[in-house]
Amino acid sequence: MRVGGHVGGGVRGAVAHAQAIGAETIQIFAGSPQTWKAPTFSDTDAAAFREGVAAAGIHPVFLHGVYVTNLASPKNNIRHMSIGAVASHLAAANRLGAAGLIIHPGAAGDDSLDAALERVVKGVGRALAQVEGDAWLLLETCAGQGTTIGRRFAELQYVLEAVDDPR
Repeated sequence: MRVGGHVGGGVRGAVAHAQAIGAETIQIFAGSPQTWKAPTFSDTDAAAFREGVAAAGIHPVFLHGVYVTNLASPKNNIRHMSIGAVASHLAAANRLGAAGLIIHPGAAGDDSLDAALERVVKGVGRALAQVEGDAWLLLETCAGQGTTIGRRFAELQYVLEAVDDPR
């Protein structure tokens, strides 16, 4: 068993923060979690991060996606921006040598759960198709407010079984 946490500091400061608390595994934001903006860090920063976690024995490492992501949205523009955000953060996870990217699938809004689940399946598939690499896409459960997807394990299981990608 490895013990860790969601640490602050981003790509440049996460290793130091993890070491300060004795973390053996970490989750980080690679950019601001409240915006659609893709993570921006240099190749030098990515290499230093990979070297730092290796030297500190911190593994696995996970990125957390942005909070504005909503692959279940009935609004086309939100769904398309969400797919782009997931793809860009999954690419960042690969650059950093992370095991995966953790996301919240989203919420159905005024639409049905079945329709929202189908949108999540398509969105996850499209995001994965845009990015090659070994990083997994992990779907996080939620507390169940409103029409969020992931309040029941069966919802996440449905998405996992419907997406034709081992990641």
